[in-house]
Amino acid sequence: LLSFGPEAAFAAARERDELLVQMGWLRSVGNSLMPVTEHNLADWESTVVQRSESKLADLSLEIARLEADEGRHAARYLFAGGDAALAPELGFLAGAAVRVELQCPADEIIVQDACAAEWNDLLEQREFGGLLRIVPDVNAGGYEGTVLLCQAPDDGDFASVAQAAAAHGARAILFEADREGEARPFSYRHDQEPPPLPSAMLDAPFYRQLEAATRS
Repeated sequence: LLSFGPEAAFAAARERDELLVQMGWLRSVGNSLMPVTEHNLADWESTVVQRSESKLADLSLEIARLEADEGRHAARYLFAGGDAALAPELGFLAGAAVRVELQCPADEIIVQDACAAEWNDLLEQREFGGLLRIVPDVNAGGYEGTVLLCQAPDDGDFASVAQAAAAHGARAILFEADREGEARPFSYRHDQEPPPLPSAMLDAPFYRQLEAATRS
């Protein structure tokens, strides 16, 4: 049998206090340590409601703050159709191009602009060069001193691919566009470290041109 309410609580508290006195505890834990205003059992239900509403209000404010932070983080990485204007913090990258220049064996030079990774702005050097190499898997290794030509990762995690390429000695990495063949600025998640590797995204025609030139 379970009983609830202030009457049952008062009876249980009194029974406990009497037992504690019999055991030699002259000061009841409940009566001595709890403030008088908090153990008025007649007001038990209203006190619980008041405290619950106060905690709920505090939690609501905290949730609102977290949602605002989440919205700011989401805006940082949100792109639609390659439109960087939808990501205010990365808007400057829409006009910041990476100039890609490939010198072919027949002395032909292919030059075109590409879209930058956000972490490029954190790098000290501004020019990088090396032998262009097509890689299906950056984790294979053996890329010291090369510039990698790589398809866009299926999960959209460009930063992890760039980190792996840097760990294997690559000098830079060029990604194929991942959305309808159009190049766009790209970034890293808030829980990731910025890769120490210059990176760019190429539109589909330019990527295929470099791929064909590399295979020839």
